[in-house]
Amino acid sequence: MTFNIIENMIKSLIIEDEQKAAEMLATMLQRNQPDLEVVDKCNDLPSGVRSIRKSKPDLVFLDIEMPGYSGLQLLEFFNEEEIDFNIIFTTAFNDYAIKAFELSAIDYILKPIQIDKLNAAVEKFRRRQQKDLASIEKLKMLQQNLSGNLRRIAVPVSSGVEIVNLDDILFLQAEGSYTRIHLSNELPLTLSRNLKHFEDQLADDRHFFRSHRSYIVNTTYVKKVLKSDGGTLQLNNGTSLPITPDRIEELIKMISQ
Repeated sequence: MTFNIIENMIKSLIIEDEQKAAEMLATMLQRNQPDLEVVDKCNDLPSGVRSIRKSKPDLVFLDIEMPGYSGLQLLEFFNEEEIDFNIIFTTAFNDYAIKAFELSAIDYILKPIQIDKLNAAVEKFRRRQQKDLASIEKLKMLQQNLSGNLRRIAVPVSSGVEIVNLDDILFLQAEGSYTRIHLSNELPLTLSRNLKHFEDQLADDRHFFRSHRSYIVNTTYVKKVLKSDGGTLQLNNGTSLPITPDRIEELIKMISQ
């Protein structure tokens, strides 16, 4: 990511079909982010694409639901090497769609926009200060997730973001403030997120079950549920995991259903 050299300003672009919403967002940015310059406001995707090519912004605030084209169709107008900017989506979508954003690791701000959320999103971008190398893959995954395919998750790793198929996860294990994701076909991943973070992300997926304070298990791989020794789960690959005794019946009922 490169910044405008003059006064070190961050060049931003707003693509929003509602004029009042665009003006309000621009005003909020100008009042609270003095080093962020709004170079243009566009009311549809085609004009936004033209403006991106002309003004070369560092950051694009992109509405999703617009007449003619959805903001999610942005990729259709660019070659991959042309996407040299970060995106923050602005959306009034429901909880299901927000889950898709979170699983795709895409930055978003809910409408009506609150100043603290806006500032947090901009500061997150500022900390990166570079092009998100996984942004193209994440946008593609968001399109899939919004269409109903919530079977992948984007997880942060040292080199960027890794896309993990949920079906490949055996179990997740808490390690202090970190989480280790054990996979069926690869080496484990250790991530700087606690287990509660992933429990919240996987809450709507019927295959994942919090069996213990330190474990979330993919029930697809559970072979046996043993009540002896305080409760034990045996997975298809021979791994044994603890299960809290008072959760055994709930797990059995979940698997049966």
